[in-house]
Amino acid sequence: MFRDLIKTRVNYRSPLNFRYLCFLFVVICAKSVGLSQVEKARDSSYFISYTDKVVVGLNVDTQTDTYIFRDDSFIDRMEITPNNLYRLSVSVDYKFIGVSLGFAPSFFKEKDAQRLKGESSFSDYKFHFFFGQFVQGLQYQSTKGYYFVNTGDYIDDWQDGKDPYVQFPDLKKTIYGMSSGYVFNKNFSYRSLIGYTERQIKSAGSVVPILYYDYTRFSNVFYGEKSVEKQLNFRLAVGYYYTFVLSGKWFATAGLSPSIAVRFSHFIDSEADGHETQEKETYLLQALDGVLQIGFNGRRFFGGGKLILNADKYDEDSQSHIENNQIYSLAYFGLRFDAPRFISKPVEDVENKVQKNLESLKKEKPKSK
Repeated sequence: MFRDLIKTRVNYRSPLNFRYLCFLFVVICAKSVGLSQVEKARDSSYFISYTDKVVVGLNVDTQTDTYIFRDDSFIDRMEITPNNLYRLSVSVDYKFIGVSLGFAPSFFKEKDAQRLKGESSFSDYKFHFFFGQFVQGLQYQSTKGYYFVNTGDYIDDWQDGKDPYVQFPDLKKTIYGMSSGYVFNKNFSYRSLIGYTERQIKSAGSVVPILYYDYTRFSNVFYGEKSVEKQLNFRLAVGYYYTFVLSGKWFATAGLSPSIAVRFSHFIDSEADGHETQEKETYLLQALDGVLQIGFNGRRFFGGGKLILNADKYDEDSQSHIENNQIYSLAYFGLRFDAPRFISKPVEDVENKVQKNLESLKKEKPKSK
């Protein structure tokens, strides 16, 4: 049971008609691709670039790493989550590169909650790179320490707020991820959404296909038994995003991104007596991501809020139907300032070398046989 628990996520029936949304967005994406082919050069009247500035941002979100297992043969559910109410991330962007560090600060945690729910740790390191219309991402994320949310469903006379939850302090999740995306419409500023190194000044939208690929590792020690699950995930998302430029420097952005994924899972269970069992499975997942954002983007200051949807599902077997539906909020704000020499010099050197290599590739002609 616990093997299945640590490899699943939030499980309840989604109100979304996934197939209908996929069909709708294929039509929208196809139309956008056709329109994007008409305009070959980027029109500078659609955006203002701040790539010569250092952009520092701060994000606060309420996303939690909650896992629930539900089976047709069981009435009760099993839910675990880390003891993190809020997560912070600090980001720095300059030119074509961006870096962010995420963590769960201890000053947001109540002492009484730590006694009842245990200690949890969270760290998240992200990098993104812009090369023209291409965007590349890198990520390392680690979460450790979970507690059994619905402990009262399984322990008689358990009292909420008084008795401690069942805790899994050794349960750890680690992600090594990458992503590769392409923005079809050159006049749509994807940079203004994830790096804030640009400002959209005319309304525009674009198809943004992104390939995600990651290696995820779960590990735990439970009653002397060690368990490890290794996952290799490949997910292709084809999203459409549109930014509405409102009055002044205010804007609103909406986007949906349906995707399909393949997961290769390798589970290893080592018992206390030394006996080891292994299982390998392959799963097909369907997912849908969405964002609704409103914000202010000025020359020096920017800020706003986002409402984010993440939903995915797959059938583990004939009785286990796994779904993940999360809706959470995010607030952000930041500043732009002139880049100091010790930052601008090395970044500009790398940028110039990359540009020269791209130009040389364009000039090369195929050799005649």
